[in-house]
Amino acid sequence: MGAGLEPLPSAPLPGCATPAAAPPLALAAAQDDLLRKLEQIDLAKGLTQQAARRARLQAALLLELLQLPELARAVGLAAGLRAAQRFAGVARSHGSSMRQMLPRLCEDVQPQLFVVGGCVAGTELACLQHYDPQHNVWDVRQAMPTERRWCSGAHCMGKIYVVGGQQDGHVLATVERYDVEMDVWEAVPDMPTAREACAVATCGSCLYVCGGCQHDEALAVTECLNIDTATMWWECVAEMPCGRDACAAASLTGRVFVVGGRCQDFLSSADMLQVQSNRWLPLPPMPTPRLGCSAAAVGKHLFVFGGHAGRGRALAAVERLDTSAFVWEAVAEMPTPRLGCVSLCHRPSASTQCICVFGGHNGQGAIAAAECMDVAENGDVLGWRPLPCLPTPTYACAGGVSRC
Repeated sequence: MGAGLEPLPSAPLPGCATPAAAPPLALAAAQDDLLRKLEQIDLAKGLTQQAARRARLQAALLLELLQLPELARAVGLAAGLRAAQRFAGVARSHGSSMRQMLPRLCEDVQPQLFVVGGCVAGTELACLQHYDPQHNVWDVRQAMPTERRWCSGAHCMGKIYVVGGQQDGHVLATVERYDVEMDVWEAVPDMPTAREACAVATCGSCLYVCGGCQHDEALAVTECLNIDTATMWWECVAEMPCGRDACAAASLTGRVFVVGGRCQDFLSSADMLQVQSNRWLPLPPMPTPRLGCSAAAVGKHLFVFGGHAGRGRALAAVERLDTSAFVWEAVAEMPTPRLGCVSLCHRPSASTQCICVFGGHNGQGAIAAAECMDVAENGDVLGWRPLPCLPTPTYACAGGVSRC
């Protein structure tokens, strides 16, 4: 070739591709996708960190707010006592203020009073009648699964328990409980001993069932239902010194008091179970022998209401035991004589407690009368006043007070 001449481009060999000067389109798309994913990861991390900071800030703010006693009280009143107790039990830091407020909440939460079962005109009842003392009104809740008379009941661990009784002449060992918060009835293990007209009292997380009757035999048997969040079980405790049919019971400071009833004759005797030692001790007798009475405890005093003294006569007598001196005395009688009634306590103010007496039998039939005895802190009776009548007359019924 002569000087100055450009060489001719050579033709590519068959099967060989020309090298690309820029990345292929697929590689560029993959790089873009990777960049987007990295940006999304960074964004997610940022959002997670932001959410964590917000959660820490909200938790700190909630903790600070719940340290205010009045706010903790307001939250507890709005949520209910059981919810406040659960929150105080599981929340280590947030629940500290609620734990401090629980005693006050127990006083502030308005109680709900319940009368269940019983009898009217020879028919056993399953009705659950609810009295709201704050609004002074009655309403009817879900009926108990088992109709029964001469049953007994008490409140324990947030629920109303109803034990024993009679249905169509059959003595029952059946136990059922009412969840006030959920408005439902639940089955509970039967008592070891079937009985009617027994006495029931709550002490701590245990329900004590004393005496009663089985086929006209007055029983001295005492059994205890241990109530736990997971399990429940019955156990026998020391028998009472004597059998008692249609007696009454109440508890005070680790002691269960049982009064009256019948064992061949009407009884004026009273006995006290020391729960910790599982030992019964005799008490001075009541001034008035009686069966089918009811009992309630206020402060250091045990009050006994009404009952039956024979010859078809219902009593209006009310007697009070000072449990520090173990001295009985008569106090103001009920306006309405009755037997087979229910007496339930609540505290409307810091200085006064009320004992409400519901239903009963006046010697002619079941009544719907409801009356309240106001009691001062020192146990002095301030007087009686009428309450709205029960929706359904009943006697030989059970009852309980809930603060849910």
